[in-house]
Amino acid sequence: MYSIDVDYDVYRELVIRRKNGATSVSDVLRELLRLAPAAQPVTQTTKNPWVTKGATFSHGTQFRGSHRGQWHYGEVDDAAFVVAGTRFRSLSAAASQIRGFSEDGWRFWEVRLPGSPEWKSLKDWPRNRRTS
Repeated sequence: MYSIDVDYDVYRELVIRRKNGATSVSDVLRELLRLAPAAQPVTQTTKNPWVTKGATFSHGTQFRGSHRGQWHYGEVDDAAFVVAGTRFRSLSAAASQIRGFSEDGWRFWEVRLPGSPEWKSLKDWPRNRRTS
């Protein structure tokens, strides 16, 4: 990456000419100089869901469970259930680690689906349900 010095008026004009927040000052200069757009980095656009015990939870699904008055949170991150940076194979494994003894994760955790404001109990959650 290179840098150039420009005065404030030039910089302000370049910022004003941006089409949106994703357009960089470099993109504006490329357009003004009639250069081809910069190559975009290859990124994964979709993350994989996490499947457990016949239920499928989409990437970004959030979980919470309470133990001794403290909330513990987990989230589905690219085909894994993650709590405090640790990946778990099951809801029960994560709940058992938090509680210190064997625990039914389907009774311990509540779930909040991506885009939903409310938490729901997993006690009666259909095991063949998809959240995506």
